Amino acid sequence: LKKLNIPSIVIQEGPLDFEDSINRMKSADHAFLQGPEMIKYFDRSKNVYVTGNPKYSIGKKTQLPKKHNVMINSNFTYNVYEEHRDRWVKDCVDACNILNLNYFISTHPRDNGNYPSSYNVIDSNAFKVKDQLDKSTILISRFSTLIYEMIAFGRDSIYHNPHNEPFPFFQKDKSKGIYKSNSLETLVDAIDSIINRKDDLLKQ
Repeated sequence: LKKLNIPSIVIQEGPLDFEDSINRMKSADHAFLQGPEMIKYFDRSKNVYVTGNPKYSIGKKTQLPKKHNVMINSNFTYNVYEEHRDRWVKDCVDACNILNLNYFISTHPRDNGNYPSSYNVIDSNAFKVKDQLDKSTILISRFSTLIYEMIAFGRDSIYHNPHNEPFPFFQKDKSKGIYKSNSLETLVDAIDSIINRKDDLLKQ
């Protein structure tokens, strides 16, 4: 398009690996971003716009459930890190059991995992996920837009990355409500920190 002198516009749909050297959003003539956190990944300020994301504007801050309920977002799809799924999910379930918390595993429509019958697993899609977020107090996820959608609901998210995904986006994001963990022990600590902070809200 540049050779033809045709301007290009790219609209950000979700979190991206902005440090990828071939990231197409950074080379587009006009970039529409979903939030101010993304601006710092661009080496220019011209023609970079924060437009928001309709996914987040739909979310409304509703009353928290009476008891803690953890949503585990299993989205290991398209052969990307699928070999780490079982260990990752087990970490999440073990952490909830250690803290005696209710949980459910929300599976991406393209997630092909085989889960133990003892796990509380429900399927998800674009129409179901809002209700799932709404009935949760904490989200545990790997790289996913849901982390920000949960924050839009006024809840906290944990980016759990024991398999060392090489995407620094969430690791560097210091937005309030995003916790990080990379092991079962640090995941338990992150959940415990959220619980201690939210207990007063749940009593209201």
